Amino acid sequence: MSKKAKSIIIILICMITLGCVMMAIVPNNHYSTKLNAMVTVQDGKPEPASNRAGLNIGKSGHYTLHAEWWLGIDPGFVTALRIIDAAGEEIFSVTGVELTADSVEMDLEAGSYTCEYEFLADYDSYAEYCRTHFPEEEIGDFDDSFVKDGTWDMTYTVEANPSYRAGYMIGILCGIVFGILLIALVAALAKKDTTAVSKYDERQIAMQGKATKYAFYTMLVYSMLAAVVADLELFPLISPAVLLFAGTVLGAAVMGSYALWKDAYFKLNESKRTWVIAFGLIAVSNLFIGITNLVRGEITADGIIRVSEVGNLICAIFMVYLLILYFVKTALDKKEEE
Repeated sequence: MSKKAKSIIIILICMITLGCVMMAIVPNNHYSTKLNAMVTVQDGKPEPASNRAGLNIGKSGHYTLHAEWWLGIDPGFVTALRIIDAAGEEIFSVTGVELTADSVEMDLEAGSYTCEYEFLADYDSYAEYCRTHFPEEEIGDFDDSFVKDGTWDMTYTVEANPSYRAGYMIGILCGIVFGILLIALVAALAKKDTTAVSKYDERQIAMQGKATKYAFYTMLVYSMLAAVVADLELFPLISPAVLLFAGTVLGAAVMGSYALWKDAYFKLNESKRTWVIAFGLIAVSNLFIGITNLVRGEITADGIIRVSEVGNLICAIFMVYLLILYFVKTALDKKEEE
């Protein structure tokens, strides 16, 4: 193993150790409350008419409140939620038959908060609720087509999720640096002869130029289409960041495909096997994380598909695609040689 590879390994080990220490010392300031309520509606009258639950926040800080009662049972009434602090001030409110909703980021003091739920099964109660709590706002339309008699077992969840904006950005930057160092390590280990210089020949460089051009035009067309899709909100459940990230991966796939097919992906005096093993490990790890998020329902936990939840799955698909293309190309080359 070369001196360069050893240095990179030491740096990677230090980064992994630092990451583990940071994860161990960062407090888990997630607070939540859950309310189970059996609500019966008879002739437009809910029983009970209201309910409440307590939310205790142990540490002051920046939080985003998340409310959810999306059960897929189509209840015959509207639930109105108000979260009130110890001083009696309303900090968050939302109404809906079934919903998942997030507040803006806010500063919350440590202490007890009250989650007040009111069940509204006709226009009069809805209008009265709006006049009482939102006197300066116009009362919107009330579609009573969903109102019906029955009994529903409701589960209401409110979470206070801390904001780690600085930590999140530092984590992203560390991840980028870690990826760059990992690629450098693989490149160092892939050299067949440590005394020779690994490089691309003129033909490979020319092919890479064409690959870059094709990738550029692909991303250009995709970016214009993605801008139209985002502007018209054709896929409202997909965040614009996912569209942007998918376009970047698409460009990399076009460039990698052309370079692989033209034997311009790997340098001279470089072990392809090492790169294939590295690609396989990256694909497996990202696929594991992506499938785990999918099984746990975290990809659409708040109703919106975000890069933080689906990014690993996209990367896994990309790496698997490159591996399949490599093996197909290798098989065709062997067949031509025979």
